[in-house]
Amino acid sequence: MGALPPFSAGGETIYGKLRRRAQVARRANPHALDYATGLPKLLPAAQAPTIDTSQTWANAAAVVSAGYSQAYPAATAGVVGPKFAYTGGWTTVYASSYVRLPEVTIYPTGTGNAGSNPAISAYCGRAHFTTDSPKFVIGGTNGGLMRVIVDGQYVSLATTAFPAATPSFVVLDFTATGGRASRDIIIEFQGVFNFLGLWFGPKDTYEPAVFTDSIRAAYFGDSISTASNAAVYGDFFCGVASDILGIQDTRSPSIGTTGYGVGTASLYKAEEHVFDIINQSPDIVFLTHNVNSFTFGWAATQPYWQSVYGQIRNWRASVPIFQIGVLNSASSGETNYAAAYAYEVAQKAYVTALAASDPNLFYVPVMTDLSPWIVGTGNTASLKNDGNRDIFYDQGGPHPNTAGHQYVGMRFAKGVLAAIAGKA
Repeated sequence: MGALPPFSAGGETIYGKLRRRAQVARRANPHALDYATGLPKLLPAAQAPTIDTSQTWANAAAVVSAGYSQAYPAATAGVVGPKFAYTGGWTTVYASSYVRLPEVTIYPTGTGNAGSNPAISAYCGRAHFTTDSPKFVIGGTNGGLMRVIVDGQYVSLATTAFPAATPSFVVLDFTATGGRASRDIIIEFQGVFNFLGLWFGPKDTYEPAVFTDSIRAAYFGDSISTASNAAVYGDFFCGVASDILGIQDTRSPSIGTTGYGVGTASLYKAEEHVFDIINQSPDIVFLTHNVNSFTFGWAATQPYWQSVYGQIRNWRASVPIFQIGVLNSASSGETNYAAAYAYEVAQKAYVTALAASDPNLFYVPVMTDLSPWIVGTGNTASLKNDGNRDIFYDQGGPHPNTAGHQYVGMRFAKGVLAAIAGKA
């Protein structure tokens, strides 16, 4: 509550920083596991605010007239102000007043991201701040979806929809659950949510979060990395892994169906979209492709992987790069499994050999891990009793359910830490 900026060790490497932040986040992060449900542990009901969507104020002036006289707009005259700490995307202003946190724009020609065109796709941006207000107003636009994180825990795993008006307002009310107290608040956006700002009472205090020790990670991958089949974008495995690792700024410039060896369609060729990583200026790069590549075999896809790797290295010679293995779902039976397994064995051997001369390149195994992550051929609708796929997938396809994203994110975070164990 009202946390000070995290300690930053002088002379610390990115690996020391990652280990330190992960140690702090291990048991206190928004995706800390509730072992009874397999999902994030929620804020206790006795501390949770009421989220009131019934207000029908016509505009900001009406909110002030209702007693919320302190206004903190997300943007003024088209300029993003320093009133909030944002993570998860570029702060982009719409209609001169709404802030959105887009991550990536997909163009089939392989051109045109934030450098020359507006970025429009978004997953789960967050606005961070601290307040002692017992009751305050959040402004957005009609149909916008959000979740609220209080002192590091979700109030609910479901999203809250803003009323059908523009602008529209939601009241966060703690008066029956502790009243005035200093709390760290995060508003997590769902998709293209437009954030207008906050309004507080005249005697409430407010301060934006201060990030002096943050890490930005880019997850460059396919549909699993864009939250496919997770009930809410913010529960995708990339966000889960980042929360567990203590990474505050999660970007996922990913494209469904993309991969290394997916033919000539440039919309889906990973090598054509490396600019999406570079535009994020990440501290760490996680390559989460493979599901759409393994059927081609490693020999055929290796040149495309090499192109992705080479482009990243040309951009920044020492940025840490982690390649994840195949998040295979066994959805096509043992033949599918065998092809995916053989691909991971070959890719892992190649990347590991390359890492002998590149100390900032790592492989995080999935199928070839000491304990493979996903086992079996069933799903929640068709139990096969042959592995954990029975509980982590709702379908025969490659996308885990929300509990599966939580599990994969946890395993990935552990794999990353294992990969850098002993790294100076």
